[in-house]
Amino acid sequence: MRFIISFITFCGLVGVWYFIKKQPNIKYRNISALISLISFVIFGLFFREDKSQQGSVRSVVSSSSSSLNLSTTTQASSSILEVSSSSESASISNQFNDEEFQKYASQFQNKLNELVKETGQVYSATGRGLILYLTVPQDFKYNSKDNIQEFADKVLQVKNETFPVWLVENGYSAQDVSIRLHIKTEDGTVLAKEKLSGIMKVTK
Repeated sequence: MRFIISFITFCGLVGVWYFIKKQPNIKYRNISALISLISFVIFGLFFREDKSQQGSVRSVVSSSSSSLNLSTTTQASSSILEVSSSSESASISNQFNDEEFQKYASQFQNKLNELVKETGQVYSATGRGLILYLTVPQDFKYNSKDNIQEFADKVLQVKNETFPVWLVENGYSAQDVSIRLHIKTEDGTVLAKEKLSGIMKVTK
C-alpha cells in the first residue's frame, strides 16, 4: 500500500513538472499538484500509524519482559529464603543432641519427683534420640490399664508444660524440636508411648 501511494505521489510530481516545462497546461498542472498533495498526506498518515503500532508492540514486549524478570527475581528470592530457613532449622536440630536432651531430662525428672514426693516413689528420666524415657518402679506394670493411662496422661502434661519453656530458656524455638514420651519399667517393659498425634497410648 505504501509503495502504491509513493508511486502515485511520484507520478503527480512528474505531471506537475511536465505540464509546466514540456507542455504547459494550467488545468492538468493543478490536477497533478492536487493528486500529489493528497497522496503525500495519505502517505504521511500511513507512516504515522505504522510507527505508532511499532511503538505499541515495543511497549508490550518491554512490559512483558519486565514482568517476567520481576517474577523470576521474586521466585528466586523465595527459594533462597526457603533454603535459608531449612538450613537454619536443620542447624538447630543438629545442635539439640543427646547431651542437650539429657539436661532437660534431668530437669524433667526432678520436677516429676518433686510432684510425687509424698508418695515415696522415685522416677528416672533419660533423653535419647528425641525420645524421653521415663523409668518407673518394676511393680508399676501390675497396675490396671486405666491407672497406667491416667498416670501417663499426667506425665505427658508435665512434659508439654516444661519442655517448651526449657527450649526458650536455652536458646531454642519451641517449634524447632519435638520429642515424644515413653514410659517403661526397670526391666525395659514399655507401658505407654506418646503417639504422633500427641496422646499417650498404653501398650501393656
